[in-house]
Amino acid sequence: DRSLLSKTLVVLASDHGEEFLEHGHMKHCRTVYETEVRTPLMFWIPGAKGGTRIKAPAQNLDLVPTVLDYLPIASHHALDRKGMAGRSLRPAIESGTHVNTHTFSAQAGRVAVTEGRWKLIAGSDSERGELYDLPSDPGERDEIAEKHPGVVERLRGVLRSRAKRGASSTEEPLEDERRTE
Repeated sequence: DRSLLSKTLVVLASDHGEEFLEHGHMKHCRTVYETEVRTPLMFWIPGAKGGTRIKAPAQNLDLVPTVLDYLPIASHHALDRKGMAGRSLRPAIESGTHVNTHTFSAQAGRVAVTEGRWKLIAGSDSERGELYDLPSDPGERDEIAEKHPGVVERLRGVLRSRAKRGASSTEEPLEDERRTE
């Protein structure tokens, strides 16, 4: 009745999904498979066109910078965002521009990096890792690392580079959960 929705930013987010024995696990916070890291993220943005679905990759760490970007603050420089490990999704929301080339997940001693169609899940430096082609295998059932050693090495390099930069880097944030829609 007070027309508050016309000037209120609303965010619906989830921090994790659930495993129901898809990969031999039950519940959550045990794996970095899509069943646990691909979660919903929805925004109601006053004045924005509604009903738009964005396919750009995003991470939970992108949530705070995005909300801050939409707040009516006199100057974006009023808040020091240099220490934030996420990126505003506003370019993705407003023009479909991807803000993250890679998305990262970490849980229970496993890390994952997703780049376009490819997802690599790894643990120790000595293991090859698990590679999945997400568009053709969204359930992550057909592990294909042996078929694509070049992709595995490239993505392992991304993970090594990320580990060297540390979790405080704002270039490509490491996050426990990742969402892509």
